[in-house]
Amino acid sequence: MGRFLVRLVLILWLGPIALWAQDTASIVGTVTDPSGALVPNAKVVVENPQKGFVRELTTNSVGAYSVAPVPVGGYTVTVQATGFKQSIRTGITLAVGQIQRIDVTLSVGSASQQVTVTGNVVTVQTESSAQSSVITGRQIDNLDLNGRNFTALAVLIPGANPDNGFDGVDVGLSGNTNISFNGGREQYNNWMVDGGPNTDDTANTVTNTFPTIDSIDQFRISTADYSADMGRHAGANIQVVTKAGTKDFHGTGWEFVRNDHFDANPWSANRVIGVQNAPKVPLQWNNFGFTLGGPLYIPGHYNTDKSKTFFFWSEEWRKYRSGSEAGGRVPSALERQGDFSECDPASGNYNPVVASGCVLPTLNGQQVDKIPIDPNTQAMLNGLIPLPNDGPIYFTAAPKVPFNVREDSIRIDENFSDKTWVFVRYAQQGWAEQVTPALWSGSSFTTDATTFAAPEKSAVAHLVHTFSPRLVNEFIVGYTIDDWSMTQHAGPSSPDHSINKPSTWSVSNIFPGNAANPLLPLIGIFGSDVSIFENEMMKAFSYIPFITAQDNVDLSVGRHTLKFGFYGQEMHTEGINRCANNGQMYFGPGHPGSTGNALADF
Repeated sequence: MGRFLVRLVLILWLGPIALWAQDTASIVGTVTDPSGALVPNAKVVVENPQKGFVRELTTNSVGAYSVAPVPVGGYTVTVQATGFKQSIRTGITLAVGQIQRIDVTLSVGSASQQVTVTGNVVTVQTESSAQSSVITGRQIDNLDLNGRNFTALAVLIPGANPDNGFDGVDVGLSGNTNISFNGGREQYNNWMVDGGPNTDDTANTVTNTFPTIDSIDQFRISTADYSADMGRHAGANIQVVTKAGTKDFHGTGWEFVRNDHFDANPWSANRVIGVQNAPKVPLQWNNFGFTLGGPLYIPGHYNTDKSKTFFFWSEEWRKYRSGSEAGGRVPSALERQGDFSECDPASGNYNPVVASGCVLPTLNGQQVDKIPIDPNTQAMLNGLIPLPNDGPIYFTAAPKVPFNVREDSIRIDENFSDKTWVFVRYAQQGWAEQVTPALWSGSSFTTDATTFAAPEKSAVAHLVHTFSPRLVNEFIVGYTIDDWSMTQHAGPSSPDHSINKPSTWSVSNIFPGNAANPLLPLIGIFGSDVSIFENEMMKAFSYIPFITAQDNVDLSVGRHTLKFGFYGQEMHTEGINRCANNGQMYFGPGHPGSTGNALADF
């Protein structure tokens, strides 16, 4: 299934500039003399020294100027005009999506004289009515985020209301963005990283890649009254900007650890009957990695002043070993042989624990102790139902579920000239998980497991070119993909270490095409003494590439700014979900021909 959407936007603003792209900022202002008269043709230089970014322009006929879009970070604004002292404003910090007004009043004097003002910048947003909140990289570094999942930052914003299914701890498929902002639908939010999409747009609550916390420069959420160029959907706009390299080299390294040696065992694991040493529920989380950023240069040959090319590289690994309790009532050793004499008070094998709730099976109107075993039943029994390990009829386990994640991200920024700025970012996140019991199967035991793997990717290319002080163009291309697959296989407690049909399997398929499925069918055994449910899923995969392109044009005409552009997206979906292909077998009292004992029926 393919889908293509193009959005064309034309906006007329009576102010100097509109809100620009979702990963940049802008500076606007007016230059006046001491009497308040407007100063046209004043030279304005906007500079980010650490990133080598320089933009030169002049004020228009009404003394106004606008610089957009520019990378987030720290800036200096220098204004110079004939007959006036040079004015320098420093200490200006721009956040993602911010429109910062810097009005300058020139003092009469020689151009060789300077007036320097540090800080003292009005931070109240006066150029846009958008309601938004920004969390900076320094704040993010100091926040204790359980699981170090960047989506948890969104719940810090006023109006954010996560539902009960929100998972801001895990990454991979378990992680999601089920958050409502100001009562809006969860699926209506826009999650963007560096101006490119980062969700599976079929549901729009599944995050494809999870940027490393240490690689995030700024995090902004706009919840209302944002401009039309911001949103594909009607909900909140979440804008994540990754860090870029600077003239100086900077790096970080870390490891965060959680371990069951620090924890008490859950009471539910300790209350099992008959076990001397209850299984310890495993929990080992190791999250480690590094970041490195700086200039790309060759001494004496390329980028010698460290003002053209920069890089930022981040690597992160997550090695999780956790699990949950699984188990329940299973057949005793004799019951696995079709011998129900432990349920018979008149038998020498009588066992009150096994007999609890057990009814002797009835065949041909008579209660019997033994039932013949069908070879197909024996295969399912030995493949899907574990041996008791907690007394004669209970099985209890807390297996480790290995989950490994690796994320690689590289960003390159290039100042081709004072008119052209480009950056490219590529990130890939590969994760693999072995889930026991099998994922989405409803299985009772750890006889089956699912291997779940996903190589997710995300890329953005961003080009800004200034044609003239009045005309600026910005072009962004984004790509992301939700790509995962899952297969089922035997778990650690399968007696035969296989959940495949043996060569002696003789049960015919309702649909002949399903004969190729090697797995045993689903079984459900529901009686007064035993309740067993073992499902199976043969194979599932999903492949959803998502490509976006947008162009924004800013044209200043007198006191007005015209902003227009287009947005287009293409999404292709492909997938398969094969579940219970070999049928479902249910056994229990009340079914025609029942013996009155569900396990005996089986």
